[in-house]
Amino acid sequence: MKQMKKLLALALAALMILSLTACSGLVDKATELQMAALVQGNIDELYLGKFDADYLKSVNSTEEEAKTYYEDGLAAEAEYFAYYFGIEFFTDDLKAELMDLYREIYSHSSYTVGAASTLDDTTVVVKVDVQPIDIFVQVVDGFEAYAADFYAKYTSDVVEAMDDAAYQAFDAEWAKLVLDRCYEKLETIGHEETTSLAVQVVLQDEIWRISDDSMADIDTAMITYP
Repeated sequence: MKQMKKLLALALAALMILSLTACSGLVDKATELQMAALVQGNIDELYLGKFDADYLKSVNSTEEEAKTYYEDGLAAEAEYFAYYFGIEFFTDDLKAELMDLYREIYSHSSYTVGAASTLDDTTVVVKVDVQPIDIFVQVVDGFEAYAADFYAKYTSDVVEAMDDAAYQAFDAEWAKLVLDRCYEKLETIGHEETTSLAVQVVLQDEIWRISDDSMADIDTAMITYP
């Protein structure tokens, strides 16, 4: 499942390439500061839905584009949620509800963008400390007891005997059960121990951009999926 998350994060990073661009130039202190600002602005945009005007100008983007990237990120997380929890019918209503859930979850994002340092002429490394959000650790902990009545109601024999309509209703009930658990754990949402990342900003085709692997690392670290 973690590999699936990594693949989704890489795909999302590729979609957002325009939001990660910055003017090329010599690697000096000013460039290092610009790269740290690039990383800060990008993370703020993707996880907090915060669109800083100076950041948008530096990456030649607009607030409208930034909002699209933010919504794309929420949609990708909603898709992963359905995959992670085994929800088979990913309806439009469910997608919208999950995107709103992640909007709230990501409002609790906790991270610190540190100093940048030059690795070589084409790579600047920015330190990012992330405190992973622990909501799904809480959701999974004790879940079998929480869902005991559901499991008792839907034995394997019962599920196997269902027609298509009954199975879809069963899947919807399962999705609601999981979502209710998530809403319950929003009340106690917290963070795990800090994960330190070395985010690489690389010069490619005369454009500075955050590497896809670093974007995926940030996304994987932001929320813990046990």
